[in-house]
Amino acid sequence: MPSASTTQESESAVDSVVDIDPSPDPPPKEWKPFLTSFALFSKFPIEIRQMIWYLTLQPRVVELAFQAEHGFYSRVRVPPALGVCSDSRRAVSHLYALRFGSALDEPAISFNFSLDTLYFDESFGAYLLRFLTLLKDEELKQIRYLAIDSDIKELSYTNHRYYDHDHFNALRKVANIMPELKELLIVNVLNEIYHDHGVPVGSGTMQLYEEFPREIYRWVRDEGFHEDDDDLSACPLYFSAEDLVDGLNAEKIGSVWGWRSTELEGIGPPGWG
Repeated sequence: MPSASTTQESESAVDSVVDIDPSPDPPPKEWKPFLTSFALFSKFPIEIRQMIWYLTLQPRVVELAFQAEHGFYSRVRVPPALGVCSDSRRAVSHLYALRFGSALDEPAISFNFSLDTLYFDESFGAYLLRFLTLLKDEELKQIRYLAIDSDIKELSYTNHRYYDHDHFNALRKVANIMPELKELLIVNVLNEIYHDHGVPVGSGTMQLYEEFPREIYRWVRDEGFHEDDDDLSACPLYFSAEDLVDGLNAEKIGSVWGWRSTELEGIGPPGWG
């Protein structure tokens, strides 16, 4: 994530998971603008319109998936500016070229190297080596932001026929020849088996958090987990990632939380015919 800072483990992570003060109240889930239309927008000079469309662009966590018939794709939604109107598309489409295709499959992922983070989830492990070997030189030279599920390390030790290589070592080699790489994040995924009790997850795409998600704090408190534990601060602490980042080169290297919010949904695979 371009806005993420290197995150360090905290000794004090939380005063009490059970007694967290939920105030101040979170903002409303849906922000309603005062204006729903602005008829004079089209009267602006094209340079100003383009600047406005540029300002709508936000960093995304682009999680990869694979379909045997068509290759790599992502369930992450494209920026709204690519679909609002022809004016918005003309302003930003050159920043979101389709990427990560191959000689067999057309590229199908709109990706902005200056903003977007490329995320490898543990579930993508069966296709990770294929993806790394198919990266074009121009793509390799432009990737700036990488995020990697910490559980990918475990794939190196299974007997599954797809996992007969050290995936993280392969990632390390490739990451170290990315000349523009600025940030590499190790993702501690919050899921159904996290910390024995698990946490609720949705079916949407992965979101990254520098701090333990407040929604999960509240859920842990409301469900009464850790009430009798001596060490309540253990739940929201990162797993150690020192062995994973050893030998990696990037301007920023750190750990973040990853969670599929129960309220955020992704999109399905592209509607290939």
